[in-house]
Amino acid sequence: MANTPEELVEFTKNINECLDEAFETKLQNMRSAFRKELRKIKSSRPGGSGEESVHRSTLWYFDLLVFTKDQEVPTPSISNISPITPSSEKVRTLFFCCHIKY
Repeated sequence: MANTPEELVEFTKNINECLDEAFETKLQNMRSAFRKELRKIKSSRPGGSGEESVHRSTLWYFDLLVFTKDQEVPTPSISNISPITPSSEKVRTLFFCCHIKY
């Protein structure tokens, strides 16, 4: 237990930091689960077969987080494979033809 006001302040800071970290972790987990459910709903859209085949979320907080769905912006993917362009295809063909042993 804290014996002095300084120790009490230090003890309170430690509790608040732990609570802040726990809250941030919980919020990230909830948003992650929300995104997963949103993907399920989008992928289950029927092709004219009706509403019965559309996935319905069972998350108790799904409707509370719907306002965040517009904030979910996919990040552009990074690829180390360059796209094939006509000029790079010509270079590749030329390189391949020059290294074939007859």
